[in-house]
Amino acid sequence: MKKKAEQEAKDKAEADRKAKEAKEQAQREASLKKALQAEREAEAKAANTAMVQKERSTWISAIGAKVQRAWTRDTNENVVCDVYTRQTRDGDVKEVRVQNCQGDASDAYKRSVELAVRRASPLPKAPSDEVFKSEIIFIFRPQ
Repeated sequence: MKKKAEQEAKDKAEADRKAKEAKEQAQREASLKKALQAEREAEAKAANTAMVQKERSTWISAIGAKVQRAWTRDTNENVVCDVYTRQTRDGDVKEVRVQNCQGDASDAYKRSVELAVRRASPLPKAPSDEVFKSEIIFIFRPQ
């Protein structure tokens, strides 16, 4: 009887050990699955961010091109400037500031660039809400 009780105790201990190992294995697998899912989500987010940045760059280039077409050259200056623009989702220009010009830009030159932005309004629409920013800065280069 004592041997039977010892054997039952051994069997129970073995069953408990196996159950504990199975539980630990399940926890490891769940943790690994969670980590893999997080990695996939991070990769998808990075890919989406890269796509949005590329689309935003293309959109801002389209804005710059439209401003170039609207620009009337009132001067012989060929100064490159950053142009701050605040706009609505529909591309209506609300504010323009010509800033950070490389070289000395005359006030007349800056006004001509500002006027070109206002003439170009409405600016090209962003392809999606994710790409859109109401405040952008683009580089104006006379051509």
